[in-house]
Amino acid sequence: MFSRIVALSRSMPAKVYRELRRTHSTASSAAPAALWGLGRLNHVAIVTPNLEQARDMYRDVLGAKVSDITPLQEHGVYTVFVELPNSKIEVTCGLPSID
Repeated sequence: MFSRIVALSRSMPAKVYRELRRTHSTASSAAPAALWGLGRLNHVAIVTPNLEQARDMYRDVLGAKVSDITPLQEHGVYTVFVELPNSKIEVTCGLPSID
């Protein structure tokens, strides 16, 4: 577990990281309450080189409800949303660059 804590340390606030290290032991220990103050997960974004293949896999193989492919010019990507019972997966692929 400690190696996972070290890997996560780059993305978490220093105060939380110090508290997690302070409370961690080799025996089973509870994580600090600050880590469990997270709310509901809205969505997770996954970048793929082939949006059509990813969309087909989620829809046809896994049976998920998948939105149409939509260009999001302001973000520079095409995107589809895979709907799950408690969250969404946003699958994206970059828009072609115009020189």
